[in-house]
Amino acid sequence: MQGHCRRPPVSCGDHYQPRRGRVHQTRHRPRYLHARFAIEERDIRDISSVFITGVLDLMRYVEDNWELLVRDIEQGTIDASIQMPADVRADLEARIEPNPERAAELRAIFERGFDEPITPAMWPNLLVVRSVAGGGFAPYTQRLRRFIGDDVHILYTGYSASEGAFSVPFQLDDPSSVLLPRSVYFEFVPVDDPDYDHTLGVEDLQEGHDYEVIITSRSGFYRYKMRDAIRCVGHKGTMPTMEFLFRLDQTVNMHGEKTTELVLRKVADKVAARAGLDLVDFSVYPNVDHHPARYEYLFEFYHADHAAIDLAELSRITDEELRAGNYDVDYMTEDGTFAPATARVLQDETNQLWRDMRVMHGKAPNQIKPVHIVDTEQKRRFFFALIDGEIEG
Repeated sequence: MQGHCRRPPVSCGDHYQPRRGRVHQTRHRPRYLHARFAIEERDIRDISSVFITGVLDLMRYVEDNWELLVRDIEQGTIDASIQMPADVRADLEARIEPNPERAAELRAIFERGFDEPITPAMWPNLLVVRSVAGGGFAPYTQRLRRFIGDDVHILYTGYSASEGAFSVPFQLDDPSSVLLPRSVYFEFVPVDDPDYDHTLGVEDLQEGHDYEVIITSRSGFYRYKMRDAIRCVGHKGTMPTMEFLFRLDQTVNMHGEKTTELVLRKVADKVAARAGLDLVDFSVYPNVDHHPARYEYLFEFYHADHAAIDLAELSRITDEELRAGNYDVDYMTEDGTFAPATARVLQDETNQLWRDMRVMHGKAPNQIKPVHIVDTEQKRRFFFALIDGEIEG
């Protein structure tokens, strides 16, 4: 990704005009309905979500809106602030009944606060969460532990895509999975030295090495580059076990520095940890219009006091961690090729709003991934319109 998108005045078009300042907690209909009926049911034993971010978003929604949810469970209602077609509301309300006993139980649980994992009390029989939870989603899985604790298992769903299912998990709480040799014909090239004229087979993969995946399938894909990077982490019998690492086309490469999504994510996690902030998500804009070019991080934090965030210090540690994460960025900053990286803070629920807008435009919810690199003008306009705090210059 080269990052050559120009920067006209920020606008989000005719469909959405952002308000300045903090985004109010919006009660999105799908999250409300999922949360309301999920917490009313005491005997939930497993949770399944395509991406682990869906479960984390649900739990954060419960934390922020539990009083509304409990009141509606108690009264058998759907709050008037939840927007939906009148016929859908009428149909739902005809099917639900007041449940004061469960409401009282939930109220007592939530009033104790969320400092300790909440699901053991809310769903005492919960055993497992099934989801895409490794690779780029691993930080979200770690944040989910604040709600579910350490006793709920994670069943990682293996490596799959629209083109097919390529591996299967074999053990709970293990992000690695076993390649399926008969699902497609696999070829691999080393990520650090790709040679497409001399590919490797599954029998050639070595533990600890990273590879790009190429497939040939029965459905017509011939030597198709998945643009995915995986790591061989061992073997199960004679078959390699692997972990998904990152998308190869999700790489910032303004001056040959090739900063992968994996590095960008590690930088964001380290910055949040050093600043004592709870990271919701992040995006990076490779600003080639600034002279010299620079990395611009856009952070969204959870329940943060924006006015108390020292943006200059946040930018300083962002630049420090980025340079530590990529040697090329370090020396290119030293010689003036890059300006120091900067940090900007997004309004609350910016990333959720992005997902909601993509759904409104017809995108399937289970296909919407976090925006970690701002690589189109549409993304730039959207995210920069929702900056709450930034460093200028």
